[in-house]
Amino acid sequence: MSNLRPNLFDTNYDRLVALGRSLIPRYAPTWTDHNIHDPGIMLLELLAWTAEAQTYSLARMRRDERWAYGALLGFERQGPLPAHGLIWPESELRTQGYTLEENLPISAEQIGIPAFRLRRSIYLTPAKLIAVESQLHDGARLNHTAANEHPGVMFFPFGELGIEGDRLILTFTGPLVPNDSKDSTVGLLSLGVRVPLVARFSECKNASLSSEEMQGFIPDTSSLMATLLEGQRRYPLPVQLDETGGFLHTGVILLDISHLPDKIRSESKLFAIEFESRGNGLVRPPHVLRISQNVLPVEQSEVKEITFSFAGNDNLPDRRILLEDRGVRWQDIKPIITVTVGSENWEYTEDLSKTGPDDKKFSFEREAREIKFGNGLNGKMVPNNIPVHIVYDVTDGSLGNLPAGQVWSVRGLTTRFGKNEDPITGGADELNLLELRRLARESIRKSHSIVTQQDLEQAALELCDLQVARAKALPMIDPGRNCPVLPYLRTLVVLRKQEEDLTVLESPQWLAEIQRLLSHRLLLGEKLLVVAPHYVDLEISATLITWPGLSTEDVQNQAMKALDSYFALTADDGSAEVWPFGRSVQELDVKARLRNVDSVRVIKECKLSWKNPTGERIVIPVFSQSFLPRWDRRKSLIQVERGPIGG
Repeated sequence: MSNLRPNLFDTNYDRLVALGRSLIPRYAPTWTDHNIHDPGIMLLELLAWTAEAQTYSLARMRRDERWAYGALLGFERQGPLPAHGLIWPESELRTQGYTLEENLPISAEQIGIPAFRLRRSIYLTPAKLIAVESQLHDGARLNHTAANEHPGVMFFPFGELGIEGDRLILTFTGPLVPNDSKDSTVGLLSLGVRVPLVARFSECKNASLSSEEMQGFIPDTSSLMATLLEGQRRYPLPVQLDETGGFLHTGVILLDISHLPDKIRSESKLFAIEFESRGNGLVRPPHVLRISQNVLPVEQSEVKEITFSFAGNDNLPDRRILLEDRGVRWQDIKPIITVTVGSENWEYTEDLSKTGPDDKKFSFEREAREIKFGNGLNGKMVPNNIPVHIVYDVTDGSLGNLPAGQVWSVRGLTTRFGKNEDPITGGADELNLLELRRLARESIRKSHSIVTQQDLEQAALELCDLQVARAKALPMIDPGRNCPVLPYLRTLVVLRKQEEDLTVLESPQWLAEIQRLLSHRLLLGEKLLVVAPHYVDLEISATLITWPGLSTEDVQNQAMKALDSYFALTADDGSAEVWPFGRSVQELDVKARLRNVDSVRVIKECKLSWKNPTGERIVIPVFSQSFLPRWDRRKSLIQVERGPIGG
């Protein structure tokens, strides 16, 4: 990557003046008087003095200026963040079916563990998962039940390609909601997904992202559709939450089962839940360690409540309430606080000075942990002897991060529920200026801006978990007209890693994910367009003459291997040759390649035929900058004949 950062620690007045003098002969060769009395030298020294003063002021900014510069690097001011994780039920856990309400306390058996709570309302179903299978697009069916039950064994729930038509089928036995269920309302059905750390990350060279960042490639919306199968009937299951991003990340998938007919929920003894992609496949083929029902998403936080009233006969302005608990949660500047005065809810405002006398609002001073009310001019004053009810969230931040293997209990269950198979992470203390400086410096060292075309190509290849095999940044200058295509638009052609004997297409979701991950690293004002190659299918019909006495089958295999190597689009070995983007395919070149095969004596016939991706035949393809020939090995015909003896 190109490093354009100047070393500001060594930049001073003398260095700037010397740099300016050294550039004069290059840009103004007729300027020969470089003495201090020259007006140009005087202006150069003035600019150097101004630049040194500005460099000095960079380290002496106000607090709000430092936060503003941090925001330019993507670090917004934030409060303490709660740790979160998943509690997996023990295999012998039995439940009659009931709903665990949101915010239900979850406690660990080990002493000293902070308080945790349930993040969403979850329905515990007595149904048991008995089969995990993949139904592939070609009709093949793969059984992963044994792998799912064996700890540490990885499997591909949508097959090794994860393309359109591949489905995951989870089969359950027992009623989804039993008739004797104690709950009249049914919450969300929880399915936990556990994936390994990115196994292929170590294969990337010069990668600028950590394995944790690679693990975080999650689309903004779920790419999955869920359907309940009962006999020949199908019932859509709305996906209320997908933390996995399409089985790419450890998390829970919450399904809404409240709309299902009562007969299906209570009387079905055998049913299945089917998952498939919404569009043209998944971002990449997911690899999973375990799938289970009744997994609980938890976070380390508590809800605190206080009720009081201001005594006295006179209303006082600018009243304040101190929240004694540390770790009061707030996000996007807004605190997670609810204030009720009497029976009326008061709203939060960042600045009371912008409110009117009758505005029922309050502010929150984060450093002091104080709630402030109005003075009668800027915000309404709180009346005396009226109950004030305050509800707020608190978290222990980084103290909530826990190792794997903790044993957990749920209020209302007589037996322990289960364990967290992965560490509980994500807890962080409130971001302060010292931590902001550390994060900013680390970000500058790791995340370089994309400046050159080589930077763009290298950044795409470093997205190892997305299996980017090749990347080509198209020129920003149209070579035919010698003018910019679009000055602000950069086009990147990417090619996905191909499996042996299988063609894996670049899906729109895959292209959009690459574009999302790279766009924020472009220079200000630039936009990125990520596209697939311009594929054209190629079929070759050839007749080869070999020497008498040689095996025609062996010669045919050698010719096919030669064409495989010649038209290779990707290669596991970085040193192997691949077909360049935009290179045309000529019949003479194909003949020369076949003629170089050992034991090929004469090329009797060689014809090329082309098809576009829709299967329509074309005479001559357009050899664009993103053109790549896709040789169809199965439909090509390579015949070998023995030549006459002595001919």
